[in-house]
Amino acid sequence: MNEWRLYIIVISLSIFSCGTLKKTFKNTLLSDSTLKESIIDSINSNKVKFNYLNIKSKIETNSEDIPFKNLGLNVRMKKDSLIWVSISAKGIAGFRISIKPDSVILMDKINKQFWKYPFDSIQKFISFPVSFENIEDLIIGNAFFIGKDKVKDYKKSDDIELYFEYQRFKNDIIADPKTFTIKAMSTEDKVLNQKLNISQSDFKPIDNQNFAHNREIQIIRNDTLFFELNLKKVKLNEKLSFPFRISSKYEKAN
Repeated sequence: MNEWRLYIIVISLSIFSCGTLKKTFKNTLLSDSTLKESIIDSINSNKVKFNYLNIKSKIETNSEDIPFKNLGLNVRMKKDSLIWVSISAKGIAGFRISIKPDSVILMDKINKQFWKYPFDSIQKFISFPVSFENIEDLIIGNAFFIGKDKVKDYKKSDDIELYFEYQRFKNDIIADPKTFTIKAMSTEDKVLNQKLNISQSDFKPIDNQNFAHNREIQIIRNDTLFFELNLKKVKLNEKLSFPFRISSKYEKAN
């Protein structure tokens, strides 16, 4: 899969966010495992819950592989089933993406081409063992890789900070101590020496749930790939359509 097309897919998942995680906390280290587990339970119970989701957003990026630096993004999701994405530039819909637990289809509406890949193509490109559920969490703004048995450290001052240690990954979470919403997350791949930073801000209530309307993504490898998303509209649990018809005039490009 050509790298620019995979960047398009990564953009659509975006809701990654970036930012430099705050590392200068003046905290007292606590080792109470019960307290750590209780905090993780609170974070999980305060995840945004949905059956259907619709997000309309603007994206800015520093990627040289993407000719337009300001893009429109429309994401629709049916939980555990389908992620539908439309990407536009200057008001013209250019790409449409369908992500299912077993497949990814990218449609170029301008050049009348499409590509179909197995789901694990996303994992191979970003070199993270993401599941369909992980992608849903990224889009919705929920934390992932926060197993209770993987907690290494815990700190608290103005924010809660949790450190998770996996065989291959390190994961840091910063959460609000009152709402347990995720303000920042950093996942480091110790094998491939790459890092994903996420930051979230401008939380607003949607159906009595806190939803971050400003998000950034920073993927650090040999260089840094950056995206910023500003969510314009968010709708939860309104039944949606997912139009994705590939015309017989379109050419399969892979």
